[in-house]
Amino acid sequence: MSCVMEFSIAKHSSGNSLRNPELRELLTSSLCIKVTGRAVIEDYERIKGIAGAFPEVVKLINKSIESSIKDSAAYKELQEKMEGISAQLKDQKDRNTRAVKEAEFRELKSNLAKVVSSASSVGVVDQWILDGLKTWIDTFLPGIINLRVYPALERPDEQ
Repeated sequence: MSCVMEFSIAKHSSGNSLRNPELRELLTSSLCIKVTGRAVIEDYERIKGIAGAFPEVVKLINKSIESSIKDSAAYKELQEKMEGISAQLKDQKDRNTRAVKEAEFRELKSNLAKVVSSASSVGVVDQWILDGLKTWIDTFLPGIINLRVYPALERPDEQ
């Protein structure tokens, strides 16, 4: 008996489905099988590691977005405008006028900060979801790696 049984579903005489009883009998008596098709590897420990690092990855992405916004010409123009307003406030002698201008300046600064923070809130996932995913893997899939081979694209239910 050969260690490797090479089998193509398309070439099999009794039908080209893994549900074929003749094929299933042949598979049960084979030590090794060489298969072709689309393969998917499910590494649950790696998924668990990604879930653990996900909040830090999101922070990195958001920091990158924030940095890009702050380097933009529009943001720099607004910064210069705010610096000009700040200089005008220092020169303003009338307290009432200065108080009104300072309130407008604070509101402009607050709105600018909101724009930056709203643009950089990507992919936030609640921590309980990530913890639940890790618990699920630890409970039901510890140390498991699945290799699924789909021999025929037209039958994705057969693997």
